[in-house]
Amino acid sequence: MSWFSYLGVTPPISASESSEREKEVTASLMDELRRQNTIESEEETRTRYLLLLPHILRFFRHPGIFLLGLSVTP
Repeated sequence: MSWFSYLGVTPPISASESSEREKEVTASLMDELRRQNTIESEEETRTRYLLLLPHILRFFRHPGIFLLGLSVTP
């Protein structure tokens, strides 16, 4: 596997298709997490994204602002 064939810092443990057993275990885990109400809804995910996005953008924008000698205050 070459360094550019995956996303992330480290390569994946495996790039092969999941086995039927792994798919069954994943499905049962997801069912259990839903039963315990520990998975957020799509609405909650969207809300979290909209609340965090400005902070994430500001974080990545700062290095360029500092290089230009500008203020980081809005």
